[in-house]
Amino acid sequence: MKMLHILVVEDEPWIAMDLEMMIIEVVTATVVIERSVAGAKKGLDEILDFAFLDVDVTNGKTFEIANILTHKHVPFVFVSGSRKANCPVSCAASRSFQSRILRLRSRRAAGFRKLTFSGR
Repeated sequence: MKMLHILVVEDEPWIAMDLEMMIIEVVTATVVIERSVAGAKKGLDEILDFAFLDVDVTNGKTFEIANILTHKHVPFVFVSGSRKANCPVSCAASRSFQSRILRLRSRRAAGFRKLTFSGR
């Protein structure tokens, strides 16, 4: 199985760590977490398979990162608590994602190991 290289740009540590845990439970991956636009830019020379971007992070918005990923043909999704009006059209997930994390934590605590990103 191929080891994926996944970038997470998220400035809230517990969200970043939970997302990392969910990713590595689903796929074999190296997950790189960056808390800022500047930090994420430094890692863009790496070969990436996918990225999760919070819209508002330390020192700015991740739209420039999204543009670079688009030009490099790297798929990504925005995961943000920003108002929908402040997100680009491609903003696929809101911080209702947080409620999914809580559900997944509860399921794990109850002994369920199957993960889903569908929110069901």
